[in-house]
Amino acid sequence: MDVRRYELRWTHHQSTVVAEVGSLYRDAALVDVTLACEDQRTYQAHKLVLSACSQYFQGLFSRHSAHQHPIIFLKDVSGDECEALLTYMYRGEVSVSHDQIHRILRVANSLQVKTCLLHS
Repeated sequence: MDVRRYELRWTHHQSTVVAEVGSLYRDAALVDVTLACEDQRTYQAHKLVLSACSQYFQGLFSRHSAHQHPIIFLKDVSGDECEALLTYMYRGEVSVSHDQIHRILRVANSLQVKTCLLHS
């Protein structure tokens, strides 16, 4: 019996996956959740991305996995705040105004968004 083993390596796997996740942000394909904000704006997203970036969403989707395409109502979250956080979760960074920063951090904290650090 031949016991040789082979390793396959994708040299730029991490950077490729990160770039592809970022490109999913504006792509309506494969979306499986809708976020609805206080101002009645809605955003399509991917459960996998939200779960990877937020303990809140990870727990929510784990508990309610039977729903194929749930609509999540975000109380006290404006469309601008939601859009900024989605940009952060899909791209790893977002630029917001001084007037927005405290609201964005409040929402990030309430949704348990991972490693949301402020750099000025």
